[in-house]
Amino acid sequence: MTPADRLAEKRRRAYMEADCRQHGSCCLCQHRVTTAEAVHCRGQPERQRGMCADDGQSPRFAFDDTTLQRYP
Repeated sequence: MTPADRLAEKRRRAYMEADCRQHGSCCLCQHRVTTAEAVHCRGQPERQRGMCADDGQSPRFAFDDTTLQRYP
């Protein structure tokens, strides 16, 4: 990996981590829906900020590969 590639990867990770801090892991999930600027689980607005990892209900967190395209 070249230094330029390493720097680009570091920047991409920083953007993803900032998004996760602000919105929780829901911003990277396949089952996300955005309403009134709140990212939550599809059909269950009370499940926000990664609660799906702890509450044992469906749907569970599933990483959405298309979210990587949002980050430069």
